[in-house]
Amino acid sequence: MSLFIIPNFALSADINIRDGRSTGPLAQDVESAAMLDAIRVLGETTALSLTLDWVREISENQVQLAWRQEQDGIPVRGAVGRSLLKKTDDGSWFVHYRAYCGTSEELVSEPLLQDSGMKEQADRLFPQRSWSAARLEFVPNEEQSPELAWVFHGSALDESLHSTFQLDFSAVDGRLIQAEEVVCSIDASGTVSAIRTEGLGPQGTSSVGLSALRGSLVSGGGNQTYSQENGDYLLTSASNNFTVLAELQGGWGNVSSLSAANITASEPSGSGNVDLVFDGGGDTHLIAQLNAFHFIEQSYRLFVDSPGGFPAMSTPVNATTGMSGTCNAFYDPSQQLLRFLRAGGGCVDSAYSTVVMHEFGHHVVNSLNLAQGAFGEGYGDSLAIVYLQTGVIGQDFQGPGLHVRSVGASNVTVPCSTGIHFCGQALGKFWFNLGISLRNDLGTVAGQEALETIFVDWSGMTLGGANGYPIRDEIVLEVLVASDDDGDLSNGAPYWNNICSAASAGGLTCPDLATLSLSLIEGLGDLIEPEIPQAVRFSYQTISSTPAAGQCEIRYREAGSTIWQVAALEVISSTLLEGEIPGQACMTSLEWYVRVPDQGGFITQYPAEGPTQPLTSLVATSSVVVFEDPLASNPSWSTSLPSDTALVGRWEWGVPVGSGAQASAGVPSPSGDSSGYFTGLGSAGDTMGAHDVDFGDTTLTSPEFPIDSSVRSEVTFWRWFCNNASVSTPDDFLTISKSLDGGASWIVVEELGPGHPEAGGGWYQSGFAIEAGTSGNGTVRLRFNTGDLAGGSIVEAGVDLIQISAVECEVVNPPPPPPVNNEFIRSDCNGDGNDDLSDAVQILEVLFGNSAGFQCEDACDIDDGGSVDLSDVIQLLQTLFGGTGVPSNGICEADPTTDGLDCVNSGSCP
Repeated sequence: MSLFIIPNFALSADINIRDGRSTGPLAQDVESAAMLDAIRVLGETTALSLTLDWVREISENQVQLAWRQEQDGIPVRGAVGRSLLKKTDDGSWFVHYRAYCGTSEELVSEPLLQDSGMKEQADRLFPQRSWSAARLEFVPNEEQSPELAWVFHGSALDESLHSTFQLDFSAVDGRLIQAEEVVCSIDASGTVSAIRTEGLGPQGTSSVGLSALRGSLVSGGGNQTYSQENGDYLLTSASNNFTVLAELQGGWGNVSSLSAANITASEPSGSGNVDLVFDGGGDTHLIAQLNAFHFIEQSYRLFVDSPGGFPAMSTPVNATTGMSGTCNAFYDPSQQLLRFLRAGGGCVDSAYSTVVMHEFGHHVVNSLNLAQGAFGEGYGDSLAIVYLQTGVIGQDFQGPGLHVRSVGASNVTVPCSTGIHFCGQALGKFWFNLGISLRNDLGTVAGQEALETIFVDWSGMTLGGANGYPIRDEIVLEVLVASDDDGDLSNGAPYWNNICSAASAGGLTCPDLATLSLSLIEGLGDLIEPEIPQAVRFSYQTISSTPAAGQCEIRYREAGSTIWQVAALEVISSTLLEGEIPGQACMTSLEWYVRVPDQGGFITQYPAEGPTQPLTSLVATSSVVVFEDPLASNPSWSTSLPSDTALVGRWEWGVPVGSGAQASAGVPSPSGDSSGYFTGLGSAGDTMGAHDVDFGDTTLTSPEFPIDSSVRSEVTFWRWFCNNASVSTPDDFLTISKSLDGGASWIVVEELGPGHPEAGGGWYQSGFAIEAGTSGNGTVRLRFNTGDLAGGSIVEAGVDLIQISAVECEVVNPPPPPPVNNEFIRSDCNGDGNDDLSDAVQILEVLFGNSAGFQCEDACDIDDGGSVDLSDVIQLLQTLFGGTGVPSNGICEADPTTDGLDCVNSGSCP
């Protein structure tokens, strides 16, 4: 029988919580506080299904707890929890941050079938394997729902295959739910690696030197101990003469070789120091053992020597070097085994520095009961990057300069749709950037200490990747919580700016730092009058800081521009901010948001997403819906093209059967119907993947809709797109196009793909504008194309409620031009350079006589009141004859106050 693999499934958890905004109930001990919080958040039944996995005491006032979910003693795969607790001044404990991923379902824990027949089936399906004893586990089935299963692990009898299968057989009906290869490997093709002799390079490119070896088991005289950080050991024995033996056996496991004898060091005891030297005599296979041991020991110590230790590291791990094959390294979670291949095929021996730490990172992920995938690859890279302060994984693996990955120089961001090793670099690059930032700000030693502490504390609380990606905004939140020192993120964290800067460099977003809150009082509507300045007013409430005067801004731009214009947002009072956006031209699609720094430099934006999701307005005087189709009855659009290749999930009109990826009805519309166009309507009882798009693409095309070519038209529609409901990394698209010539040519107006905020299901309104005169035949057509064209994932889409609006704009009462503000001498109304009675006469002649007007109104506004009237004559006469009023200083200057008066010609001023 030919070998086959059934695609693996991930648990579609109905519980997926990451919350650091609320505090839990108080209790006198840690476990009680954690359980009370779990009951509050999850409900009593689900909370009582949690089993405490380990406890980590970070300090006397802070503790981490890890949970796994079991029902009747049977574990639920992928169901984990984390709690971070703080102690109050009176000694009580409360939960500051909690994260749970699991199920609230009542699961059947009694198997209907025993495992004996399934063992025979495993032997028949996958011969040449040694199968472990079966164990019961709730595993995700084809519908991503937990199902009771017998789980087997089968290692290849041929050790050169480096393969272990995990088989899940249903304990209900005996079917094979999934078969998964569980060995995690570095795919090193085309790149390079390094081995520890000295430095980070591999054997052959770096020199070999004598250095202390920590963690080696030293035995003799009926006793044993481990060497310390500087290599020292103290072995006590009642015997007078014995042999002291050092082996590559650590507190975590051991290192052995398939290409050479296991290296040891021994000397007879004596009255003086007994120095033990592991000397491989230049044998590359023996040096490989020593390097593997050294870097595993360093990785292990990073965790277990941290404050509070790291209970998850109680899981043992062993390593084997000199294995057959070349150009790779592996981690087998079923055996907790690191495997390193010998040199050959143009590659070095893979047991060295960053490669060893990368594989140990997989072991950490496995020990934390987290999923591997892109997160596991990124975590392995991150461990090496954090500890070794390098951005290169596998230095010189295939020769000088040919590395496995140059993470520090990469620009990988999520979403990414390539392999898990490539996508994993997004997580590694985050930690690389954070390390540089902390060492630059704090100094090399203090910055490195802070980085390692944050990394270990984050490792203890993370739930791993999200939606198939190695890092998302949720993980940034986890890192901020791990670095926090007072249990309150609302006032920031010690390294908030460093963490958020590293996140921003990777296209990620930090949570809002709520030092003050903003409420919109007056702003721009959907339509705004042309050429009229628009007032913007906000009230603000102080939480822990106030706005920084002179730094608050309104930012605005025409849609499509890359440049934001800035208008001042002034602090008017202790609760009020005011500003103004200048008048805009007709038909401008305006985007705007406000940016308010506080006294500490933290930024509050409105809307919170700021420039990524700004407020929008259209400069126009009217917008009237001239066409609307709610798709309540079948409009007979074209549901395919000859080039379409999808075999299932093609576009259909009707009312869909909802799933985890597809809508259960069309968008609410005036007609109240539930119909629309969908990629497969589905049937009751179908699984989520039964009617989604598979094996190609499918295209929906509208008929021609009439538009008035003499005015601007706005076309809107509601769309649904989901491509992140399965375990696979999202990698498909929904492409929307328009045609203005009856379908002869098409222009893409929108494309939703991996990482788009609206690519996870849900109805969203979208649209585009058609400028007057751009449609040759006075019509518009729409086209929607989607498909499962990449790695195989759930793809669902929907379309509903089409509307076309006619938009017109007319400048009815244009504002007057701004006043001319030349310099002038106040009170020299007639511009002759003198202050005398003739200036008063000039004012009276204009006000009450036949003079046409003032050449410089500002000069005649004696009291600077903003208008010229009889009071100005009185002020001038008092100055000239009474010794009171406004003094005349004969200085040419501009008007210091803002008013509507002009100074076209001052006469006496140049």
